[in-house]
Amino acid sequence: MNTKNIFKTLFMAVLLLVGTNKAMAQNTVLYSNENGQDLQSGSTYDFNLGNFTNAKAGDILRVWGVPYDAPSEWNWAATPHKIEIQDRGWTTVFSKTDGFDATLGYYDFTLSQNNIDKFNATEPVWYNYCGRILGEWFRLYKVEIVPGSGSTPEPTTHNITITASNGTITANPTNAAEGETITLTIAPDNGYELQSISAVAGGQPVALNGSGNTRTFTMPACDVTVTGNFIKERQYVSASIPSAGYATFCSTEPLDFSGITTLKAYYATAVSDTEVTFKQVTGTVAAGTGLLLVGTTSQVLVAEAGNECTGNLLVGVLGNDEIVNAANKYVLVVKDGEVKFADTAAQAATVPVGKAYLQAPSNSRILTFSFDGEATGISAVNTVESQKLAVYNLQGQRVTTMNKGLYIINGKKVMIK
Repeated sequence: MNTKNIFKTLFMAVLLLVGTNKAMAQNTVLYSNENGQDLQSGSTYDFNLGNFTNAKAGDILRVWGVPYDAPSEWNWAATPHKIEIQDRGWTTVFSKTDGFDATLGYYDFTLSQNNIDKFNATEPVWYNYCGRILGEWFRLYKVEIVPGSGSTPEPTTHNITITASNGTITANPTNAAEGETITLTIAPDNGYELQSISAVAGGQPVALNGSGNTRTFTMPACDVTVTGNFIKERQYVSASIPSAGYATFCSTEPLDFSGITTLKAYYATAVSDTEVTFKQVTGTVAAGTGLLLVGTTSQVLVAEAGNECTGNLLVGVLGNDEIVNAANKYVLVVKDGEVKFADTAAQAATVPVGKAYLQAPSNSRILTFSFDGEATGISAVNTVESQKLAVYNLQGQRVTTMNKGLYIINGKKVMIK
């Protein structure tokens, strides 16, 4: 019996032996040749390694075979023995040089997920197999995948569900195991912006990190639901207030004054012979509403819709500047250090677009203010101006600076707001 037949007999005996091993019955055979295939130096032998779809990280790729010496005609003093396992692109994944047993045996290579992905790759398309084995003076009998002691279970993955309208939120990856980092990419639809985004897992909030159009979170041990709220992009109108702190105003857009701390908006509700009464706007106003603003220059949010200020006596100017010249039409002026409304009977005034004038019958040429019932001659008086005027407190003491309260200015009572 020649050497090759001896190894064939040994190989068949091994197959019978492993056939009785229940665990080995789960092995996936990728190649088998009971006669053995000689892999000679200088030649290429390709073998279909089968499909690695069911392989898992930690599984073992087992190669059965035996080395043999090169024929004497090769005239080599020493001939190495070697096997190489290559992926679909013919890149070496595993290799072994020398150190083989003299008799039939097997040699194990532990698979990683990266190895498996290489064998399962769909490129290059010009090669129909998922890999090949090359050898130098090695007789190959069998190749198989063994889910032996090196096998590790795949981690449990959890899903990510996303709810959003008027924009999209994408997760990468879309499912993951506990502890993995998830990246959320936010893309509002045209004309919209993100108002809020949140994530919940098992009824508990999941912490989101990041800002702008990117958020990240760590995957918990259960499914996650991400909710995004998109709203129409917010637009703002600049309300310019001069140093006196008062200005009339009118906008072509409905406005929202809620939440603004740098100014207050008022509309006129009544006029007497000496003063005009104002009521504060605390929410939205319709486009074109004439207003009196008190404070500093601010950005005012454009609202989707606004409320009408019923009975408002301030007339907003839109389209073109308006020239007013009548006893019942008043414009905002600063006179003798006080901000007042003065009629335009004696002298016409031009009210620019975006401003307002007061239209109401009154017997007075000058009207002071009353805010929600509190009278004032107006606090357009700053520290420097007060030094030029005769300003006294109610105790008759002259002052150069004023806080909130009632003062005597040039012989008149003035409420400083």
